[in-house]
Amino acid sequence: MTDKALVYRLRLQEPVLVAQAQAGEENSAVGLDYIPGSSVRGVLVARYLEAQRGAGAAAGDLMTDAVARRLFFDGDVRYLNAYPDRGGKRMLPRPLSWMTEKDRAGEPEGTLFDLALADPGLEQAKPPSNADFCTTDIPDTSSSDDGDGVKPRSVLDGVRREVAVHIGLRQANVRTELNDVYRYVALAAGQVFQGAIVGPEADLIAVQRLMAPAPTVYLGTARTAGYGRAELDDITLQAWEEYTPGHPFEGLVVVTLLSDAILRNPQGHVDADLDGALGRLVGVPELRSERRFHKTHSVGGFNRAWGLPLPQNWALAAGSVSVYKASEVDAGALRAALAAGIGERRIEGFGRVAVNWHTAAQREFHRPIAEAQVMPIVEEPESLELARLMVQRRLERLLERGLSKAVGQATFSSLPPNSQLSRVRLAAQRALHDGSLVELAAYLQALKKTRRQRGQFERARINNEPALDWLEARVGRQDVEDLLPEGGRMPSLAGEKASLDSDLKALFTARLIDGVMRKAIRSNQERGVDR
Repeated sequence: MTDKALVYRLRLQEPVLVAQAQAGEENSAVGLDYIPGSSVRGVLVARYLEAQRGAGAAAGDLMTDAVARRLFFDGDVRYLNAYPDRGGKRMLPRPLSWMTEKDRAGEPEGTLFDLALADPGLEQAKPPSNADFCTTDIPDTSSSDDGDGVKPRSVLDGVRREVAVHIGLRQANVRTELNDVYRYVALAAGQVFQGAIVGPEADLIAVQRLMAPAPTVYLGTARTAGYGRAELDDITLQAWEEYTPGHPFEGLVVVTLLSDAILRNPQGHVDADLDGALGRLVGVPELRSERRFHKTHSVGGFNRAWGLPLPQNWALAAGSVSVYKASEVDAGALRAALAAGIGERRIEGFGRVAVNWHTAAQREFHRPIAEAQVMPIVEEPESLELARLMVQRRLERLLERGLSKAVGQATFSSLPPNSQLSRVRLAAQRALHDGSLVELAAYLQALKKTRRQRGQFERARINNEPALDWLEARVGRQDVEDLLPEGGRMPSLAGEKASLDSDLKALFTARLIDGVMRKAIRSNQERGVDR
């Protein structure tokens, strides 16, 4: 549905920290991966008050100001989230139903399968890594390939973050153990985000007057620590569509959240029942989704006037997908009913919904490469050798970190005696010495032939999986690439790419088994069942 919108870009001059509700420990703040509409609205409210004071008007209650109410509170003007800008397009949250093959999750290009529309029969489906946002290069024109065999394409990308540690001094220039340490994970400077404000044209012109004179804005928290400065740019009032609908897929209606949605049932309780909310909206009380890909999390906010956080609520996460039969709900009626969004806090960009936005069962994807990531190709043999050495060392460091994390997160139940665990550990240590998993595999086969020991390892659980199955899977698959972050992407430098060869796989498989067995033995000891 075409609407009038004030479209703008935010160029981050400093890191921006708009903390999300689930920020972790007390002295940590983990920022959102977008600029929320509430932050932009807050900036413009402050400018409106400043303009009123500059005109000699008394700074009264905004809720008694008819113009302020119309621009910021009544709901006709809605401040949508600013998402990453790629190629002049405002990216949108990637649908949670988009999956790819596990070994392609971190690749720069490949095929996406929309599980909301069809089951491709993937053995191991995984969402693409570092790809929370997407754009559509070629709109969906049919439910399958066109006559030339060209699938729809999408650009996938994520945001860059900056991690910094700050020390709060109890006394100026005095560092002691009592000082507070803060860890901030913020949006990195240098990125560009695109936002939109939708509403009546006359109101948008008034908002544009507030935005245009001063391009510099400050967003989020920790501003005195060098966070929050951004530049407003390319502010234009235009006809605008948040997404381009595709053709229906085989009698289905696909509903996708383009931002978090806070839903409340008729009893006044916050819930995640999108079926019920949509059914009440279009008069179909028994509306039930065929398939759904939902995620919930807590959302909050901050009222700068009060100096207090807003109450936290559960929300359906952006990218959540529900699929309905077209015979039960009309897509056109649903799209019209959802034009202004759904749920609460829609003024701040919550509750944006797309109907039949992605309607292709398969599509190709690629990732843009930033200029800073483009490395020159090196031809000198000495430089090539140095690059190979550097990427291999980087790979090994990543594997070390992943190994430590995997061992630390291992869980157990009904463990065998420590004598049996120690024998498995000894076999793993021999594999480390020999550089081969042959003897370890042979030991597991022998263990299966002994009824008592086999029963103990089959009853035991490692990560909620039978311990014997877990051990055999590790030895058989040697899937140490799962230890790598970002979907197993190999480090590369100057055209050289790290290699995860068989020796390295055997080494880290043996170390993983050794570490997990060591932790299991300690677990027995801590529970007083050291046998």
